[in-house]
Amino acid sequence: MFNATAPVHYRGVPFHFNGQTIIVPALSYDQAEEHATKIDQCTDPSDALTADQIMGMSSEAFKVHADKTRVRRRLMKEIIGVAIKRNYPDFSAEELAAFVDFDNGQAAFNAALGYTKDAAKITDPGEWKPAVSAGQN
Repeated sequence: MFNATAPVHYRGVPFHFNGQTIIVPALSYDQAEEHATKIDQCTDPSDALTADQIMGMSSEAFKVHADKTRVRRRLMKEIIGVAIKRNYPDFSAEELAAFVDFDNGQAAFNAALGYTKDAAKITDPGEWKPAVSAGQN
């Protein structure tokens, strides 16, 4: 079990998880390079479809799209986990699975890629109340 009250080493975006605030920092350049192929798969704009496009798909095309979406979610979760471990090396796979959900997944992924305004980044969980919550277990 990770310790959310331990001092963190990297600024990041606060998220509420299981009654605690955790700070999700951006990946380091080396981590981003190491995971570049996965990040590219998650951010491919050619996969973005409108609701009308999805509704007009054949069942076979929809299955292909759904499979790509599942892979993208798995890769996003992996990238989020790499970022979280910068501040919480003991953050477990089970905790990651409980943390990432449809409410915060995209915001946590954006934080891992550094797509967050500096004003929203903190290092001390007491500095700012998190805007995104998850894992209210």
